[in-house]
Amino acid sequence: MKLLNDNRLGKEFLFMCDPYNIWNGKTFQFTLKKITKIVFEKDDYSIPDKFKKIENDIVKRVTADNMPNVKGIRVLFDLSWNKTDEESRPKVINYIKDGVIVFSNRTFYDENGQKLETIHIDEPWEAWVAIGKYVKDVFPMPTIAITGSTGKTTSTMFAQCVFNEKYNTFISGEDGKNYNTPLSIVNQWILRCSPEYNFHIQECGGETPDLIRTSARIIGPDAFAINNIDTRQHLATYGSPENLIKDKTSFDSVRKETAFGVINVDDEILKNHKFESPVTTYAVTNREADYVGENIRQTGEFLEFDVVSKEERVYIKINIVGKYNVYNALLVFALAKKFGLTNEEIQNGFLKYRSVGIRQNLREVAGRLIYMDCYNASPESTLLAVKTLSEFERKHRGRKIAVIGERRAANDEIYKINFELGQKLAEFDDIDEFIIVGEDPEISINDGIKKTLTTEEKKREKGIFEGICSVKSANVKVSFSTDLKLIAEKLKYQTKRGDAILFKGRAKLALWSIADIAFGTGYTVMPTLLLKGDLIKNDKYKGRYFKYFDGINLFWGKDNQDDSKLIIPKFLGSKPIVRIGDKMFRNNSQIRMVIFGEKVRSIGDEAFYNCHNIEEIQLPTKCVYLGDRSFGNCNNLVRVSALSIQHISAEAFKDCIKLKEVLLSESCMTIEQDAFDNCPDVIIKAPENSYAAKYAQEHKLNFEIINSDAEKKKLSLNGTRRDPNVYSVNMMEDLTGFELNSTNEENGREHLTVAFAGDIMVHDIHLGSFLDVNNGGYNFDKLFEKTAHYFKGADIAVGNVETTFGYGEYTAFPKFNTPENLAESMSRAGFDIAAVANNHMFDSKYAGIVRTRKVLETNDIAVAGVKNGKDEDRGIAILERRGIRVAVLNYTYRTADIYGQKSINFNPLDEESAKLVNSFSIETLEDDLARIESDISYAKSNADVVLVYYHWGSEYEKHSNIIQRYIARKTAEMGADAIIGSHAHVIQEEDSIEVEYDGKLKTVPVFYGMGNYCWGGRMPRTGRETVHNGIIAFLDIAYDKEKNEIESIKTHYVPLHIKNDYITDRYDFSILSLKDMNQFEIQAFNARSSMTVDEIKNEIELQLHPNAMRKSSFCFNEFIEIKEGEKKNIIERYFPDFQNAHLICQDVSVASVLTDGSIVGNAPGFAGVLITSDDGQTVECIIHVIKSLQESVHMPVLINDNNMVSDLYRPRKLCTGINYYLPMIALEENTALAWKSLYRFALANKIGLRAVRGYETVEKQLRTEINKCEKNDIFPCSENIKLGHSYHNYGTALDIGISQDNKRADNEIIKWIRSNVYKFGFVICKITDTNIVHMNYIGDSDEAKIIQSIGGDIEEYLLNYNDLYENVKKRKAWMNVYIDEEERSKGKDKWEVLTLRRICDIIGAKVPSIYRNIQDRIVPSITLSDINTVPGSIFFYDKTLLYRNAKLRNAMRKGVPLAITDSLIKDEIGNDLNQIVVEDSFESCAKVCSYILKRKCCNVIAIEEKGAERICGDILNDILSVKFNIKINAGVGSRPNIVNTIQEITENDDFYIQEIEGAFPGFIENNVKMLNPKIAIVTGLKEKFSNNYKDKADYEQDALSLIDLTIENGGTVFVNIDDPILSKLADRENIKTLSLKSKNADYYLNGKVKGKYIDALISLKEEKDIINTRINLQYSSDMISVLAAYAVSSFLGMREYDLMLSPISKMNVINVSDEELDTLKKSISVKSEPMAIDVTWGDVLDNVTGYHIRCYDHKGKMIKGMHVYEGTNYRFDGLRPNSEYLIKIRGYSIENSSKSYGAYSYVKVKTKPVGDCANNIKIISVIKNISSFKIVWLNDKFIDLYRIKCFDKDMNLVGEKKAVKADRCVFNKLNPGQTYFVEISSYMYENNNTERKVASEKIEIKLRKNNIISKMIIRLKNKHN
Repeated sequence: MKLLNDNRLGKEFLFMCDPYNIWNGKTFQFTLKKITKIVFEKDDYSIPDKFKKIENDIVKRVTADNMPNVKGIRVLFDLSWNKTDEESRPKVINYIKDGVIVFSNRTFYDENGQKLETIHIDEPWEAWVAIGKYVKDVFPMPTIAITGSTGKTTSTMFAQCVFNEKYNTFISGEDGKNYNTPLSIVNQWILRCSPEYNFHIQECGGETPDLIRTSARIIGPDAFAINNIDTRQHLATYGSPENLIKDKTSFDSVRKETAFGVINVDDEILKNHKFESPVTTYAVTNREADYVGENIRQTGEFLEFDVVSKEERVYIKINIVGKYNVYNALLVFALAKKFGLTNEEIQNGFLKYRSVGIRQNLREVAGRLIYMDCYNASPESTLLAVKTLSEFERKHRGRKIAVIGERRAANDEIYKINFELGQKLAEFDDIDEFIIVGEDPEISINDGIKKTLTTEEKKREKGIFEGICSVKSANVKVSFSTDLKLIAEKLKYQTKRGDAILFKGRAKLALWSIADIAFGTGYTVMPTLLLKGDLIKNDKYKGRYFKYFDGINLFWGKDNQDDSKLIIPKFLGSKPIVRIGDKMFRNNSQIRMVIFGEKVRSIGDEAFYNCHNIEEIQLPTKCVYLGDRSFGNCNNLVRVSALSIQHISAEAFKDCIKLKEVLLSESCMTIEQDAFDNCPDVIIKAPENSYAAKYAQEHKLNFEIINSDAEKKKLSLNGTRRDPNVYSVNMMEDLTGFELNSTNEENGREHLTVAFAGDIMVHDIHLGSFLDVNNGGYNFDKLFEKTAHYFKGADIAVGNVETTFGYGEYTAFPKFNTPENLAESMSRAGFDIAAVANNHMFDSKYAGIVRTRKVLETNDIAVAGVKNGKDEDRGIAILERRGIRVAVLNYTYRTADIYGQKSINFNPLDEESAKLVNSFSIETLEDDLARIESDISYAKSNADVVLVYYHWGSEYEKHSNIIQRYIARKTAEMGADAIIGSHAHVIQEEDSIEVEYDGKLKTVPVFYGMGNYCWGGRMPRTGRETVHNGIIAFLDIAYDKEKNEIESIKTHYVPLHIKNDYITDRYDFSILSLKDMNQFEIQAFNARSSMTVDEIKNEIELQLHPNAMRKSSFCFNEFIEIKEGEKKNIIERYFPDFQNAHLICQDVSVASVLTDGSIVGNAPGFAGVLITSDDGQTVECIIHVIKSLQESVHMPVLINDNNMVSDLYRPRKLCTGINYYLPMIALEENTALAWKSLYRFALANKIGLRAVRGYETVEKQLRTEINKCEKNDIFPCSENIKLGHSYHNYGTALDIGISQDNKRADNEIIKWIRSNVYKFGFVICKITDTNIVHMNYIGDSDEAKIIQSIGGDIEEYLLNYNDLYENVKKRKAWMNVYIDEEERSKGKDKWEVLTLRRICDIIGAKVPSIYRNIQDRIVPSITLSDINTVPGSIFFYDKTLLYRNAKLRNAMRKGVPLAITDSLIKDEIGNDLNQIVVEDSFESCAKVCSYILKRKCCNVIAIEEKGAERICGDILNDILSVKFNIKINAGVGSRPNIVNTIQEITENDDFYIQEIEGAFPGFIENNVKMLNPKIAIVTGLKEKFSNNYKDKADYEQDALSLIDLTIENGGTVFVNIDDPILSKLADRENIKTLSLKSKNADYYLNGKVKGKYIDALISLKEEKDIINTRINLQYSSDMISVLAAYAVSSFLGMREYDLMLSPISKMNVINVSDEELDTLKKSISVKSEPMAIDVTWGDVLDNVTGYHIRCYDHKGKMIKGMHVYEGTNYRFDGLRPNSEYLIKIRGYSIENSSKSYGAYSYVKVKTKPVGDCANNIKIISVIKNISSFKIVWLNDKFIDLYRIKCFDKDMNLVGEKKAVKADRCVFNKLNPGQTYFVEISSYMYENNNTERKVASEKIEIKLRKNNIISKMIIRLKNKHN
């Protein structure tokens, strides 16, 4: 074939090819006149007058598509391609108005109807073809056209590489884009073609009929190639397969005579098609083809095969994945051979091909293999891409994930194609997961126009997804989403190193952005993005930017900025700039220096190409990607620092001839070809054995080794020109959320992420909700549906499995036995380790423990906390990830031993079970900690990282207690690297502990409690929402492999919320990750939840980090730092509500001080010092709960002149004077150890100290004080002798002096003591004149420092405030009781204290003589238990309690001096215990409790509930607290708990609420006798009762005793008569009935559950009132409890307004006084009519927006409600006559779009009766027939019933009918020609459903005569009948 040679540029040649001189030597230049000559094919065409003046001017742009906004003349050919007239017309009109000259066959008008000027042309398409053929012929050259359904773009790119070996090839595509339509082919030729090209390869695509044919007419190919034909493509536009085949093969008919074809004969359509042109064939399976592909293999990134022909066999190798590309290569091979290329040229050309952009691009990023093929996606190419993915070799047990774009289904045929594609995809067994991506109508990817899916499109949008799901045999995970960012986060967190991910879809779906968001790739800077972005509003930058899917801005532009210093800011507006777009600063010779914003992640192709004056580049720390030629031809560039770069694209630094140094790190994993081409002196500096080092060696580049971080830092900063204003560009911080660390090993360190989940428990409601009905068994996958990506994304995921997988029946609380399907779901969710040492691990006993471990291990989950039974096993789980071994140790708390047996929750454990589970106990804590230390030592010798997981703390307490903190510190000191906790079921704080370990300071992170992960149990009394919250805690561990040590551990968390909505017959559970919720999910959640997402997040953050903010004036989370001179103002400033307190120190958040001095919260967690209030209650309360801990864990307790240590108290561990540092004195063990350390530290500083005084008994203290009084001649009275008021009695006080052999001055030593003792946990109390230092051991050095900073001396501080102690002497003790009015009138003090003598008087016993010496001593409390026992208390023996003897002995060991028993009890060795024996010890206890309740004037409300949730008491407490002071027992009704709570009641408490539950026969009866309730509530009898009862009758007898005894005591009982047994009691005296079914009950509730609320209508029979309210509860089972609570509240006189104020209500309220309510009620007047009521009232309320009025009928149903904005009257129409109605009016206000309501005033009114026949009935028409008639009347909407009677002429009743809400009636089978009389009467229903006649009407009707026709009709009818 003849090719053009150099003489083609001659004038003669150009004139032949270009007669109109369009080509000017550089570009194509048109004029309007030349265009018309080409289009109309004549020189004398008359141009319209409007354009005459410019006909010879140069046209700047000629196009048939979008017209760019350029200056000058522009010409548009109006093709309206692929658009309707309606779609394209507005656009063309705007172009005409903008001055564009339009060639069109349409007529256009402006908005005023004026015709717009155009150049008319009959066939615009033919004109465009003429333009195309003309410009194509200017440079005649051989042309190849390539088409096909798939592979045509790849084939074209192959062909360009191969033909460039011999020719200079022009293709219309550039930078990976394919311009393959007639519009783009001509545009590209005009814009880019030049004489330098001598060969043309053109891809031709078709989406509409004749499109390929038109392209063929323009280019006139010398050869054509067709790869394949898929008749399923573009059916919507082609109409039929035949039309598509015709267009695809149109080259055969539109061609040059010499043209030939190349076709694929493996394609059946092409094989069978008859071509007129000669064809060359190729194939893989058809051996008859001219060229056959054989020996096909994929080796890594290369495709290799042989081409076999009759003459030869040629080996081909291409850098591409996918064996299907062999067809594309064979096509090019056949063409190349036909055009004379040699085998060597063909082979070299193929080797130079490389995948670019988003087309068949394979790369490894962050350890994942990313296969990107997102340019186009026919069904066939999709199958081939997935097939390629399935053939990938699995690495590191990696998964294969296919992300497939769903093609928009415009019709059912395309949906069918998508569906069938999904079915075929499901057949790939080796694919682990499909993620189907739908087209998001909100994303403007294609043309900037947002689209909305129609209903039909919505049905068809999931074709592929539904196709996969339809294949039931497919074992593959599949999901569908349109949210690209959500998919990106899913892949980021759920995939791991070794996973292979395919992205396949059309370019407009932008699937490539998913990889960029997830893994930091650079696909989004590829030139395939064709968007219209927003203009940059900045004088320094030209171009556009894009707000992208992940909120990222993308720059796009060129020729930017004239300054020499280019500063790229961190943000544009509020969005971070992370990408520099393609060609952004290309050819800018002004730039000398670039300062990048630190957010930039990637730099696009040619972004800084040809920027000649840039000398140095330092890339930001987050930049990972450099595009093609990004810094190419920067010929003055000398130095580049790119330490964070991972990928350097081709020719990135090509022709940088002065480049000397490039600094890279281990992060760099890819450097593409010719990256440093023509950089003769470049030196690559990188770590040894890095990828960059290997690249430099392979490409023979100079190389230097860098190793240390310091060296890298020095190199990266050396010589850098830094600008002082760099950071003034934008100082906004990056506030991005938590991201898991997915980086690989870098700088010698490895990053490891460990995730921890909180308590995973399966309750009854879970068992019902997760039952898999279809497949049998259970499926718990939904529990992990929204969080699994976090567990899979972490290197190790740990969960607290707080249940067992035992044998037998599945059970829930209180003993858990869960289906093993939970373990299967956890394994699928990504859990690696289960922490199983917890209190419920013993629920299924020994067999259950063993099976639990087996089930977990079977599901590939390692077990921590339970041993395998072998002696050497320690129950430690050790896993290796990233070459790092991680050990997880797990321990649970135990309760006190019982008879030497270990116990959980005071249930004794069998020896075998106790041995299997790792545990610790407070009683044996030191021994248990020693064993834990041994385990940690073992773990550290076998692992690199040691994590300890504790099951500890107090349930529902939001703060850790002192025992948790003590164990945490000890564990940190043992060498643990992190500590995690659970068990409380609420979130506890996060902390860190700094310790010295192995000679280095070490910070150990601690999560004390992570809350619940899965929860369905009972609600706590307070903070109900908190049990539904939890976190996933993360440890991000940086490990230095060179040093073999942990470099750092960072913590993060993801907030969770447990969602449990009740749907029909089951609960819908899901665990929500609050971090991942989109705006629509948040809106939906907020609409139905009592707390918003943000409120829950804030609450979680506050629980985790309580010191971040101060909660209130009297509940503190941080220590008050007191400056000099501010001491007197501390109370006023920080505790205005607690003026009588002296000082409150650290951590009051767990023991909040109220105005009455009482303590609420978990007092054992109190970790500071508190100085008492006037009444002494505060200190007494703390002592009560703390003293029991003194034996094992040190706890500071303040002692003052009214609070003493029991004379029986002895510290458990004392260190006596046998050591040099304790001469002749003793100290409590921890105090002794601290003194030992202080003593040695002083010696090291050449200071000698001596211990003077330590532990003293009360007896010794007494002798010392008496001696002191005698010596000073002071009378020894109680004011002088402070017995039991010294810390020396605890062994925690120490007096020290100065040794005589010190060489330093005493004042210097005292100064040293003041500066150092706090470091060892001591607080200086006083320093005497003789330099004796009185100290108290606090324990925590930080606390000691703080206390000392207050003033250094607590006692001195107190002396300054003696004015606050004026009323100290008369303060309340723990159990003080109120003296009644009669005794007070006799002059007695208001208060009395209980002594042993007074208690014996109450129970009718005598004090034995041996106890007479203590009979007047104050008794701090009475108790039935040994838990939190106060020394000096009286123990009442309860023979019904388990382990009562053990409890008594334990209590006496803790300081209880005496017990009241009903039989003689002995200790372990047979000695009698101190006791007073009575007839019935529990009855005695009940007498004392009754006495206390009576004296404290507190009414008791006892509640017995049917359900297990015990919610009624909480609701009642919420409501009554609005008006009364309430004491509620937080326990479950156990006797010890009730006794303790009774003693806590104060004189201010109005009601005491106690839930009662039967445990064994007589339990309820005895408790009721102790409580003597005034009100009892019984919501139902339990169906499941305790096994201790003989039978149901036995239980019912005990349960009903609450009703009987309450009535006997004159109380009132509220019972639920929906219960069949309780319904029998409805008629008894003092019984109030409750019902959800019967409206005749005293209190009736009609409610509906709506999301998180209950809308309730409550009818109050006695009060004759109706309450409409919304309640903050969500379960229908709660309704009876709600009704009971509201009934009791109403009974106690609470108004509806009071109920609205309660926390349980969801109503916003405004304050309305009783006086205002009475005034409003008096102002109401009503006027009654038969069917209407007029209501008028006075505008008497202040500060209201308007009034809300409602009308209810006699059934309580609301007829109508209305907000009245203007006026004070309203009319209710449409009412029933003679009926009763309730009118309710209240005021309301509006603020911030939220309504608040006041209380209702109401009146009752009755409508007037209606007189007989008061209204006429209007007859509309009567339709008469031969033997029938129809009558129609006007229906009145207020009429309920019409009765119609028909009489004959003699007034005999012929028929009677009834019409309900109807307007017509028909009477049949009458006699023709006869006269009938009809009477119509209307009726209305009144209150009792009786009918009242309203009106009546009579009419006469004469039927038509019976003529011949009518006779025939009648005869026919009769015959038919």
